[in-house]
Amino acid sequence: MSLKIRTFIPAVLILAGTSLLPAQVSTTGPRYTGPDGEEISMSHANDFRDLLDRFSKDRETFQRQFPSRLEAKRITGMEKFFSEWHRVLLSMNFDQMNRSGKVDYILFRQKIERDHQQFKAEAEHLKAASRFLLFAEKITALEYERRSQKKYDPQRLAPRLEGLAQEIEREEQRVKGEVMKSRKHQKEKGPDANRERIFKTAEEGCRELQRVVDNWFNYYRG
Repeated sequence: MSLKIRTFIPAVLILAGTSLLPAQVSTTGPRYTGPDGEEISMSHANDFRDLLDRFSKDRETFQRQFPSRLEAKRITGMEKFFSEWHRVLLSMNFDQMNRSGKVDYILFRQKIERDHQQFKAEAEHLKAASRFLLFAEKITALEYERRSQKKYDPQRLAPRLEGLAQEIEREEQRVKGEVMKSRKHQKEKGPDANRERIFKTAEEGCRELQRVVDNWFNYYRG
C-alpha cells in the first residue's frame, strides 16, 4: 500500500530555481451551485427531460473534480450537491405545471431522493474505508494547491513531503496489522463480505492517491 512518496522528495529540491506561480483558484476544493428553480419553472414548466440530463451531467462533472473518492471534502460536497437540487425542486411552482409536467416533476424528485439515499449508504462505506488512509487529506491538499497554482518554496516543501512519507509508512504497518487480525478472525468465525469490501475500497483508494502523487510530481517536474 506504499505510495512511494519518498521517490520524489529529493527531486522537489530541483524546483528551487523555478519561478513561483501566484494563487488563482481556491485551495478549499470544488464547489457547486445549482440552477435557479424559478427560472427553470419558466423555461421547463412542463418538460423536465433537459433538467434531468443537467442533474446527471452536473453530478458526474462535480464528482470528477475531487482527487479522491475517499476524501471528506467529496462526501461533504456531494451532500451539498443534493441539498442544492432539493432547493431547486422546492423553488419550482408545482401548481402552475400541467398534468404531464407534474408527473415529470414527481418522478424527478423521486430520482433525486433515491440517488441521495444511495449516496448516503455509499458515504458510510467510504468513511469506513478512509480509516485505512488517514493521510489522504494531506495528499489531496497538495493537489488542490497545485490546481490553485499556489506559490511553493521547495526548501520548505521537502520536509513536509518527508513527514508525509513517514506517516504513510507508519499507517501501512497499522493497516497490515488490522487486515491480518481481521483475516484471522474470519478464518475462525467465517467470511465477512462487508469487511472485505471495505479493504478492497481502501486498496482502490490507495491506487487513486498514488495517481494524485504521480500527477503532482509530473506537473512540477515539467
